[in-house]
Amino acid sequence: EVLSAEVYDKAFKGGINKMFPNGIHFERKVFNDKVISGKIGPGEPDDFASVKYDFTATFNAPVEHEPKPSIEGAGAAETAPAKAVQEFLQAEMANDVPKLKKLLRKEFVEMLENPEGKDAVMGLLAQTYPVNEVKQLKIVRVFDFGDRAWVEGVTKRPSEGKKAPTDVTYRIRTLRVNGEWKVQPM
Repeated sequence: EVLSAEVYDKAFKGGINKMFPNGIHFERKVFNDKVISGKIGPGEPDDFASVKYDFTATFNAPVEHEPKPSIEGAGAAETAPAKAVQEFLQAEMANDVPKLKKLLRKEFVEMLENPEGKDAVMGLLAQTYPVNEVKQLKIVRVFDFGDRAWVEGVTKRPSEGKKAPTDVTYRIRTLRVNGEWKVQPM
């Protein structure tokens, strides 16, 4: 089952992406613990923001198994990918769009360039990284793959009523672009 998919295209109003809440049609060819291949698409032509579209993506990819972290503990927060994530979270909490533009991938920067895209990105960031959770995020491990890395942090999610807060783990993806670490927030 494909849980979600997004299409980024300037044809959509403000370059805003189209999400597929009803799922994506997945035509399986191979699906095992070593490889997954097939086709995905909306299943039939659709319309979004007065733009008609259809697509099919054919893929063949190895299945990645959970790697071991490259670094854990206090030293994880001192890595370059973790520092980029910390700066990103500070900018997100402060709604600092100029700073976010320096830290995000190109696709998100382009969306921040117009009012509709900016509102959409900022809204998604606020939902994905709630201030009341990420302000206390402690980076605990980094998975370094060379030009990409996952930064993992833990925090507490406030509970309603008298229930104790629950532990939450965030895994934030980063990638190195021209020597600088960029955040891929979603």
